[in-house]
Amino acid sequence: MSIYTHPSLTSDAAHWLLCRETSPWRAREDWARGANAGIRLQHFDAVYLPADLVEERMPSSIRDREGVEAHLRAAGLTHGVIVPKAQLHYVMLVPPSTADTWAEPRTECRSRRDHAGYVAAPPPARRSRPGAYWILPPPESDENLCDPESVRGLMQRAAQ
Repeated sequence: MSIYTHPSLTSDAAHWLLCRETSPWRAREDWARGANAGIRLQHFDAVYLPADLVEERMPSSIRDREGVEAHLRAAGLTHGVIVPKAQLHYVMLVPPSTADTWAEPRTECRSRRDHAGYVAAPPPARRSRPGAYWILPPPESDENLCDPESVRGLMQRAAQ
């Protein structure tokens, strides 16, 4: 089996993430090497939340992967959350145009209009360290993107 036909590189999530890329082979090569791929913010925006804000009101003091995943799912999030290598923030993929109305303190929402109009996406099958990983599975369709209101709800609970 070629590395380019590996199931994680031909999954529904990989197809959806790359469906609007002009050079999808570049991302597949990066993923085949285990590296992040720069995916253009075309059919989604990206909200960057500081890790301490996300983890503030977790029911347990243990900040392990399973605990954070359960905390995100309890907030109504099911797909599209990346933990970058440094683990200082979480990247939540949200519907396009979310950045137009996003004005939440301590956060940033990037869109294709930003200078950094890309998100560093780990290989679709990577669900743990080392490096960046998907704490919630990558989206396979527009319906799998994070709901901006659920993201705001997560932040409001942390602020209480």
